[in-house]
Amino acid sequence: FPVTIAFVDESGSMRGSKVDSAKGLALTMGWVAMHQKRWITFIGYSGGDPGNLLTFKPGRWDQEKLLEWLVHFYDNGSDLDLPIYELPNVYWPKLQAPKGKTDVVFITDAECNINSKMRSSFLAWKAAEKVHCYGITIGRDVGQLELICDQTWSIPNINLSEDAIKQVLSI
Repeated sequence: FPVTIAFVDESGSMRGSKVDSAKGLALTMGWVAMHQKRWITFIGYSGGDPGNLLTFKPGRWDQEKLLEWLVHFYDNGSDLDLPIYELPNVYWPKLQAPKGKTDVVFITDAECNINSKMRSSFLAWKAAEKVHCYGITIGRDVGQLELICDQTWSIPNINLSEDAIKQVLSI
């Protein structure tokens, strides 16, 4: 089963229209995944928090849980440790996603600083599992996110006229 994983930054700087748009994009990715008969995993994150994880099998959506995920907001700092460390080490064993059939999309407004040890570990995992990673940075340079992603975009805001959004929705 192919899998789409959408990581949405829930730090304080994303409050308001940024997180609303980011979660709207994640929801749209979920809708596309459902029609492609893919699994979808939504993960909201913020520094120091365990991550707000929600996974749906193809065609098996729970509207109540989805609404809970959509309105959840941590409101702490930005820290990519959660997605960069937790995805390979905590979430991946639970998901049991197949090699070469997983797409990960990071949506953030943070300048990403990833230490070299964590970056090396993530890249080794990504290569071994043949995971495709994409990064969307809202209103900022992509920074070090480009060091772990196959493709990155820096966009002023999330809207359907952005090429980044069109490309992510075509995964």
